Amino acid sequence: MTANRALAAAAILLWSGVASSDAIISGAWVRAMPTAQSMTAGYLTLENDGDRPITVIGASSDASPRVEIHTTVRREGMQRMQQVETLEVAPGERVELAPGGYHLMLRDMPRMPAAGDHVELCLELDRTGPACVTAVVSRDGPATATRHHH
Repeated sequence: MTANRALAAAAILLWSGVASSDAIISGAWVRAMPTAQSMTAGYLTLENDGDRPITVIGASSDASPRVEIHTTVRREGMQRMQQVETLEVAPGERVELAPGGYHLMLRDMPRMPAAGDHVELCLELDRTGPACVTAVVSRDGPATATRHHH
């Protein structure tokens, strides 16, 4: 492999995140909110393409100093958010982080990104470390779903 091809391959890996053969992240997006807001939600699909469970033990983003994994639960007829410490995906399974269910809460944001911007979302995986993906900022969801192997 020539030096230029090796550099291009390294740049592609760096752009798409840390490689881990088991995790496939697709459809990543962050909800666009009014600029006065300091928090928003991030969504994606995580698929386990391996033969061992994947456990998400945390999350981070370049747009937010504090990212938490939440789920939406129904209590007393009301929808409420509840933080979860870990999220497990069995071999061959997928979990969708989507409105009304599991999602990432980006908190204490110094600046709200605008629709059309891109931010990095990273899932901290117990066995392989962070798996990062570029997410589009949108009011209603991604225009196109892209798949990234991690």
